[in-house]
Amino acid sequence: MKIRSLLDLNDVIGRELAWRKKELSAISILIQKRRDHERIVLLRAAVPILYAHWEGFIKKASSCYLQYVSRRKLKYADLKSNFVALACKSALSESLNSNKLLLFNDVVYFITHNQQEVAQIPYENVIDTKSNLNSDVFINIIHQLGVSYDSFYNTKELIIDGSLLKKRNQIAHGERIEISEREFFDLYKLVIEILEYFQNQIENSAATEGFKVSVL
Repeated sequence: MKIRSLLDLNDVIGRELAWRKKELSAISILIQKRRDHERIVLLRAAVPILYAHWEGFIKKASSCYLQYVSRRKLKYADLKSNFVALACKSALSESLNSNKLLLFNDVVYFITHNQQEVAQIPYENVIDTKSNLNSDVFINIIHQLGVSYDSFYNTKELIIDGSLLKKRNQIAHGERIEISEREFFDLYKLVIEILEYFQNQIENSAATEGFKVSVL
């Protein structure tokens, strides 16, 4: 769907989170209703699904936000530096991997001479979760979007990396580990809280035009 308005953005992100929450809720109900030996299997299977929704929503919502900002047709001069960096990312990557002064000149020219041009911000296949969305990768995505990685996220790092990612990777690699019902519901609560917080953060940034350079 093409996101042309704030209403479009909120609608797409809202529906995206809603179906994920519905599926996770259904899994949690199944877990509680099953007998012990069936519950053990479901709990193991549920962890990779939890991770999939964590990664999937962050990637989808981030891409939608970039599309929304891109379609504002703002000038580079009006946007925060992270969006300018995204626009000239390929040139930056080439210059970092080369000793050719010409490539560095191209990057400098782009930044200094295109400020009054309409920004061409890429949004397709830009957000890279590296199929392993740990806190470091998430911080990079947050910086790409120009929103705040605040204390809410800081307090969740340990459980994201040390529990959600670790257990998902162990299960995905065929290790025989058991997940307790309490562990699952702690992770379930964590994922829902972060996704809802991220949704609000993106929607608020769009509504308040947080992507623009602040004018003092």
